[in-house]
Amino acid sequence: MNLALGLSQSPDLAAIARRSEGIESSVARFEQWMAAPDSPIRAIRHQKAREGEYADIPANVAPALRDALVARGAPKLYVHQRDAFDRSVAGGNVETSQRIVDTLLLALAQAIPERVPAASAGTMNNLTIGGIDSRFGLPYTYYETIAGGHGASPQSPGASGHHAHMTNSLNTPVEALEYAYPFRMIRYALRRDSGGEGKHRGGDGIIRELELLGDAQVTLLADRRKTQPWGLAGGAPGAQGHTTILEHNSEVDLPGKCTHELKAGTRIRIESPGGGAWGELDKV
Repeated sequence: MNLALGLSQSPDLAAIARRSEGIESSVARFEQWMAAPDSPIRAIRHQKAREGEYADIPANVAPALRDALVARGAPKLYVHQRDAFDRSVAGGNVETSQRIVDTLLLALAQAIPERVPAASAGTMNNLTIGGIDSRFGLPYTYYETIAGGHGASPQSPGASGHHAHMTNSLNTPVEALEYAYPFRMIRYALRRDSGGEGKHRGGDGIIRELELLGDAQVTLLADRRKTQPWGLAGGAPGAQGHTTILEHNSEVDLPGKCTHELKAGTRIRIESPGGGAWGELDKV
């Protein structure tokens, strides 16, 4: 068997020619890929560079990383001239994508108002936690996304406690979470009345509060902390999100994007946004 060509009989010269053409086509596509102005591509190139012999180069500033890679003779795969001006994307898949959806839906609502729903929560409320699990003396990392309320449509109210527009995560049972990680779940419930009021009410968000059983670094990447998911056709907007740290009998509100070093016993409460309503509330 010719393993190189994947053939069980004598080589087919026509097939080899077609494969060569395919390789040339792949190379052409690779060149287009390298020239694309897409931030995720830059992020991938930089990450792959830092997984090998360039792992000691800091990656927090893209131009500095590019200059260091050039100085050390890194191959073209890892370096592109646009990297001197652009930054690798963060949160594009989970947060920026939702702003794009909101923009498109609001524009479409002007043309086909009878088919477009109000804004949903508009964020995945990304929460990451890392530290040392004292039960095993080993490091751990944890990442979860927290759902919110759906925007109401011209036909019906919005669903409560659901991700909208972007998600690929499961709803981990509390028992499994507490078994696998040094956390204690204090509260996990719908955030009642967080959906906007209207003819069709927006869906409610979620309240999720957990207690750290060991020191940990906590990072939040969320949106809709200053703005509210908009309603349509006179419907009220949904409630904006809130994140609170509860420590030593005090409460501290957090911005949507932050990182904190927290002590054991600290609680983190996330209240996700509700969805916008559709239509004015009927007056009696």
